[in-house]
Amino acid sequence: SACLLVMDDTIKLTEWLAYHYTVLPLSHLIVAIDPGSTLTKEIQDVLHLYQSRLYMEIWTNDTWMTLKPNEGWPPGAYDNGTLVQKRIQRVKSMTHKRRQEHFAVQCMRRLKQVYSSWILCLDTDEFLIYNYLHDNEDASIFMHDGEMYRNTTIRARNQTKLVRKFLLPTLGNVTIVDFLNRHAHHFQQPCIKVPGLQMSAREYPQISRVYQNVPPGIDAKTLTTLRHAQHGRMEGNFTKCLLDVRRIPLGWIRQDFTRTIHNPLALNKVCGKHGDSFIGMDYISSILRLHHYAGTRESFEQRQHDVRVGRNVSYEKRNVEPVGETEDIRPWIQAFVKKVGMKEARRLLQPLQEAYRETNWSAVWENA
Repeated sequence: SACLLVMDDTIKLTEWLAYHYTVLPLSHLIVAIDPGSTLTKEIQDVLHLYQSRLYMEIWTNDTWMTLKPNEGWPPGAYDNGTLVQKRIQRVKSMTHKRRQEHFAVQCMRRLKQVYSSWILCLDTDEFLIYNYLHDNEDASIFMHDGEMYRNTTIRARNQTKLVRKFLLPTLGNVTIVDFLNRHAHHFQQPCIKVPGLQMSAREYPQISRVYQNVPPGIDAKTLTTLRHAQHGRMEGNFTKCLLDVRRIPLGWIRQDFTRTIHNPLALNKVCGKHGDSFIGMDYISSILRLHHYAGTRESFEQRQHDVRVGRNVSYEKRNVEPVGETEDIRPWIQAFVKKVGMKEARRLLQPLQEAYRETNWSAVWENA
């Protein structure tokens, strides 16, 4: 199951749905559309493609919001009892963060009530994948100082190394939920902390590599996960949580336990310590990871109304400097076509054809 808060985003949403419907597999989804979105109808059209495949709820106009003006909102967020959309950057950013936290709680409570199991609170630029072992991992990177921490981290790395090297299946052959259930002894806590890997938007030098092993009939150049394989440092500089709400009492899923979307139940320590975007998961010790995509220029320009700090930064400056390349995620598209059939796969990915209709593909690869 997943909780998703979206705004002005059909490109990443289309691919995110197809991917997680295949690899999790996604069965329950709650989506809250930001009231400031200018593409609400288009977002709903993308979501409706999956109505017969998922249990889905679409929340609009902040009808799920129950917090009052005096309950943790930043100064200036409310005006005469009404949530203000247009304020100075800092207030808008803090208000967005508060809405994220409140949505995570309301969504998890609702999904627990409809008998969900594992729940992710993600953004549309984050894709969950097995954390396959790579030769260029830097074992000298530790997130905290102290001999005790380092010794604990080294033990955890040794425990997961064999799993990462020998037990992780090809993406799409075994779903992530099935893998978690088969190896439940590795996941005794109701929380799995998942480190992120920043993906660069730098293209393959040759477009032929984008189409390598892609089923004929799929337009691979419209899929970010197939176009962008270069990544930043493997250090887990941000983290999200995968939560098994079957093992978390409903009374623990509370607003006053929440301080960040990266760890929705931080104050009751279901997932341990937390910071703004980091909750203490060593990258090399993790069996799962998130690919965090900068995305294409078209997807970036779709989200120009994003209130978070830094949206005015140019597309080029938001790219990480690549230090390596991974193609671990590419098999998902074959599994997707096998699962739904080619005709249905093309229908579910059709919004991408519309979004990229005006794209000059020659120019994209001339600049690669």
